[in-house]
Amino acid sequence: MDKFSEEDYRKQLWPPLEEAVKMLLVQQPGVYLKISYEEMYRHVYTSVCNQHSALIYADLLSLLCEQLAKFSDDLETLTGANLVENFHTGLKRFTQAIGCIVPIFAYLNRTYVTLQRKSDLKRELSAILNTTIVEKHVHRVLSELDSIQSQPFGFNPSAAADLISYLYDARPDFARIHPHLFAKFIPNILPPTREDELPMYIKETQQMQLELLTSQEFKRFDSGRKRGLDDTPVVKR
Repeated sequence: MDKFSEEDYRKQLWPPLEEAVKMLLVQQPGVYLKISYEEMYRHVYTSVCNQHSALIYADLLSLLCEQLAKFSDDLETLTGANLVENFHTGLKRFTQAIGCIVPIFAYLNRTYVTLQRKSDLKRELSAILNTTIVEKHVHRVLSELDSIQSQPFGFNPSAAADLISYLYDARPDFARIHPHLFAKFIPNILPPTREDELPMYIKETQQMQLELLTSQEFKRFDSGRKRGLDDTPVVKR
């Protein structure tokens, strides 16, 4: 194998990796870019074999932190439904990106992060996402979501459920911020229901049912069911 100095790493190995990671970090959820994983993996392998493990690890984390900081600044300018929607979309985007980045850096993870740092690359990248974005903005996002949820047709129920599930998986203690909001989507969050609380929960259930009936996703699903029933042949006896 050819020898690559630190200068060679900076000029030849890291630039294509940096470009690929940046592309992955800005791709929209559900969209997957055509990246040569084999070529990127080879650059990582060459870097590690030339004793640049700590360098490439630091560069990767620095790049992620840089992109997350920009996104965090953007969130600071938003309020209401725009904040909640962008926060939710951003979490999905960065989570998807991390899932694509880790395989590229699998050799670094196996030989450096796991063996020397006694850690895991996906866990470390996810921790940076949670620290930089989730923990910084979660109080404001939940406050806005709680306010929006109290209004008819305020926020897509399925998106709200997805967001709450992510936050609860990341840190269950987030449920303490707005327990009644989490209880709408996560079972057994609240203490057992008292009899005098039943009217409140009935009202909340009716509100959620109304929101589901008017959501676009529910309408598409319901329409598909109706067409399916209409197309069912009638058997004459």
